[in-house]
Amino acid sequence: MKKIVLFLLLASIFTSAIPYLAQADSRDDQYSQVLFKAWESYLSHSTPNDSITLKVHASSNISQEAIKSFSDGARWTLNRYGSNFSTTDVFHLIFASSYSDSQNLMNEVNGELLNYDAYNTRHLSIAKSYFDNPDFSTPAGGTSSRGCNYEGSPYGIFQGQIKPCPTLKGGAIYAFGTPKAFENNFSNLFTIGAHEAFHLVLTKMNPYSHYTVPEWIIEGACQSIGLTASTTDSDQFQKSSMLNPSPALDPSSQKNPYDLTQLEAQGKPERFAIGVLAIDFLLSKSNAKTFFGFLTSMNNPNPWEAEFEKSFGFSKSTFYEDFKDFHSWYYSKGISIIRSTKFPPLLSPAPTPQPLPSAEASSNPISSPEPNRMEPTNLPTVQATKTIQKKSTTIICVRGKLLKKVTSINPKCPTGYKKK
Repeated sequence: MKKIVLFLLLASIFTSAIPYLAQADSRDDQYSQVLFKAWESYLSHSTPNDSITLKVHASSNISQEAIKSFSDGARWTLNRYGSNFSTTDVFHLIFASSYSDSQNLMNEVNGELLNYDAYNTRHLSIAKSYFDNPDFSTPAGGTSSRGCNYEGSPYGIFQGQIKPCPTLKGGAIYAFGTPKAFENNFSNLFTIGAHEAFHLVLTKMNPYSHYTVPEWIIEGACQSIGLTASTTDSDQFQKSSMLNPSPALDPSSQKNPYDLTQLEAQGKPERFAIGVLAIDFLLSKSNAKTFFGFLTSMNNPNPWEAEFEKSFGFSKSTFYEDFKDFHSWYYSKGISIIRSTKFPPLLSPAPTPQPLPSAEASSNPISSPEPNRMEPTNLPTVQATKTIQKKSTTIICVRGKLLKKVTSINPKCPTGYKKK
């Protein structure tokens, strides 16, 4: 009798464990596809504009290779998602290697881009901060999407009311850095350019998109677009060096489970790493068309939470709880599963890249009749184990949204970076 009772007890325990084990297996299959499915959704959806014009304003000592990498990234995003811009819009790219050059180049743009002067105060304050203590390992960048929302500005949020920055005819993206910083990072500049250009797309889609909206949505979407752009080099993709998990830009991003409520405020360093995971997870529950519709409608006119539920069919709180589970899975075992998963290439061979900008690039527009294929970006990548060289060690170093991979026998992070 005791043996029968013991058997039944063990059987009961085993049976109750089966659903958990099945759920774990099912979760692995589902969650391991989240990043790939999100990027696949982005690339299957486009609102194209084949008449994008870029105009470069650059210090003379910044390399053409660096300028081209950044410009190609910006053009990739604007070509694919810039349908709301007109054929007469011009996008000004500012590359400054000193504070005096920042002033001169911004005054140059100010004379050509109507209403751009409203953004100068904010942009120049960033330039001043950077060049007071220059970082020789990386440039600083940003856009005119919300650049006039600084302390004392007549634009931004006042007494609960939003007054967006003035509308630009086109837009402006800046990158401040020493020549060495640009040289050390030109291979990453394509992704940064794609990221920053999507800020302009968001502002054009919805002038209220950068106000009272969580940073996991804004920075997560822009960072996700940047990483999606990286997968457009199908050769690199097939080598498993582009489809990589989002890097942890800050140790707090690995705390389990992560509550997205923390990213409803601004300034959190993990907004990029967590933002990518959250946006990609959201896309895995929906599609890019619905997501872009949400970006257009949030705060315009209803609060983003109301539009979120209306667009996706579930509440913010439900999504936040679901994300905690995905986040826990991701950092407990998901990264290793994703690294060992073989994904199909997203694209067929892409168009031939344009030649480098000529020496006259600082004064002549660069027109792009078609979206461009990127040059390999050398992002901090996740390679298959068999391709890792045994003679050296690779570490990933982070600073804000910028990423560097350092490979050597005794690798160390550059000044201003910290080891992931």
